[in-house]
Amino acid sequence: MFRLSKYELRKNRTALFVLLAGLAALQICFLIALRKETQDYAIIWSTILVLYAVVCYFAVFIFAITNYYREINSKTSYLVFMTPVSALSIILSKMLTVLVLGVILAAALGALGWLDFSLFLNQYSVYKSMGEVISEVMKNFGIDTAQVASMALFGIITFLLSVFSTVAMLYLCITLAATLLQNSRLSLLLRLRFLWLAYMQSQRFKA
Repeated sequence: MFRLSKYELRKNRTALFVLLAGLAALQICFLIALRKETQDYAIIWSTILVLYAVVCYFAVFIFAITNYYREINSKTSYLVFMTPVSALSIILSKMLTVLVLGVILAAALGALGWLDFSLFLNQYSVYKSMGEVISEVMKNFGIDTAQVASMALFGIITFLLSVFSTVAMLYLCITLAATLLQNSRLSLLLRLRFLWLAYMQSQRFKA
């Protein structure tokens, strides 16, 4: 299964390279603006960088789902399940690849965001002072900043779990619709049902 995951990574390396190249270009622009001490441009590039990072993260899952949908609904889809490897191993390898990419990308983007934020505060100490003032005000109101940070981290982890569960449900929906219920009138109904279940699952994680 791990060998199949390596194959999936090689197959999607071009798209991943394009996304990472765009991220690197925006990071360079942000560092240049930071070095030249142009505060307005640094804020603009940092905002664009955050938005692009969010797009990159969701693009990984969208590419994985659309590629699997095209692969399993193509005319040669039967060849996928005629290999010596079991169909379950093939599907699990695809899901494992998405899971690993999602975790690695989330960790990398989080570390990059923390680094950029630290560089920005070191360059413009006035914002660092404002942060200390806000933290002091929160303490006066009995709000623990460490607790707020832990709650934010828990919320991020919960959100990631909801995304992974939604992707897993979509994989299952696509597989059943293209195999067991192929050419069946229930195929569309099943897809809609699983989409609704995936939505309810994500809402349950958020709650």
